[in-house]
Amino acid sequence: MFSRLTAISVRMLRHYQEQGVLTPFAVDPFTGHRYYHPDQLVDAHWITRLREAGLPVAQIREVMADRDDPERLSGLLSAHAEHLRAEHARLGEMSAARDVIVATLHGSYDGVPEATAVLGSYVAAHDLRTGPMFNIYRVSPAQDPDPAAWVTDVCLPVIDA
Repeated sequence: MFSRLTAISVRMLRHYQEQGVLTPFAVDPFTGHRYYHPDQLVDAHWITRLREAGLPVAQIREVMADRDDPERLSGLLSAHAEHLRAEHARLGEMSAARDVIVATLHGSYDGVPEATAVLGSYVAAHDLRTGPMFNIYRVSPAQDPDPAAWVTDVCLPVIDA
């Protein structure tokens, strides 16, 4: 019932409990069913809004623990706002890219330094300006645990001068 009232899945409620973000009022020792107090609806609302604002669960735990301390809360939220501004700038720079240089890595991530060195040499030889590196995981450990099967594109966006 609490899950439906808060629009938080049972799986996420369990995750929030494991992470110390939202602890049930009681847990049935036989069935494992979690019970929440009506007052926790406000907590769930806070958590939902903080997730929508992009805060990771660890920071939500801090906010929930310190929400009665306005100074600490202001510091946490200001730090997150700064992170969002930096991310916005980074994405803006990436969107200005006119091209992307790619080195495809087959196998474990041990080859990433060589791939970035190759990209760096190309950038220097062609006097290019680039944005931050990013990776596209075509076959990742989540898809195949064998490192020999992994395929990763190491990418550098080329920024218009």
